[in-house]
Amino acid sequence: MNLTSHYSSSSHTDIANAANTANAANTSPSRHNALEKLEKRLNEGSRIDMLSQPEIISSRRVYQGRIFAVDDQQIRLQQTDGGSTQIGRQIVRHDHSVVMMVHNVANDTYILEREYRVGSNSYAYGFPAGLCDPHESPLQSAFRELREETGITVPGIPNKRSDPAFTADHIAHAVQASADIDVDVIGDFYSSIGMTDELTTVMVFHLHHFDVGEREFDPDEHVESGWVTWDDLLHTVPIISTNTVLAIQHEHIRRLKDQLTRSNQ
Repeated sequence: MNLTSHYSSSSHTDIANAANTANAANTSPSRHNALEKLEKRLNEGSRIDMLSQPEIISSRRVYQGRIFAVDDQQIRLQQTDGGSTQIGRQIVRHDHSVVMMVHNVANDTYILEREYRVGSNSYAYGFPAGLCDPHESPLQSAFRELREETGITVPGIPNKRSDPAFTADHIAHAVQASADIDVDVIGDFYSSIGMTDELTTVMVFHLHHFDVGEREFDPDEHVESGWVTWDDLLHTVPIISTNTVLAIQHEHIRRLKDQLTRSNQ
């Protein structure tokens, strides 16, 4: 199978909704019962009934930018005594995004990028990444961004919006059938759950065969990239992005498992 998931799911629907998939796959009957007991125990003595659903009373757009917006919200929380309390929160509205750790299986190297990041006001190291365009699945966005930022394309897998085959279903099935790539979908993760609704789908692309063409950047996008060794990723490159760290740790576990399997053969 060429398309795998940290949450044991392989359909394109699950990829597009990885956060829900994670919850569904991780809640077997026994696990669900254990979680239910734990939640009830943790809820005992709490003033707020965290087994109930919070209610958004009002939401007002206070800022609209090119990349994100900010909403000012009032939320009603149910109390365990039957009453309720109201709190105010601001939330940064941000489109879904993708991060791809790209592994060249033939020579065991990884693509590393460096570009200006305003959050740290520095030229930060990371992996190919980008925003999902409207109506794109994470896989569509990933292959489009991979071509735009690195020039890398995988034979038989569409990567341009102008291609009629550039659909979520077609790409998911193409990946499943391809011998040129294995995709490990780690999952969807909130970048900062206390202030934004941005979800990032983190993946690992294991490339067995690929082509490299021209890169395609936005006018204000300046990215440098190159191939580095696994040892460089672990011991040389300073990584400060949480999603990049998550991908590296996931890949580290995979490599350790492979090493253990080989040693036991």
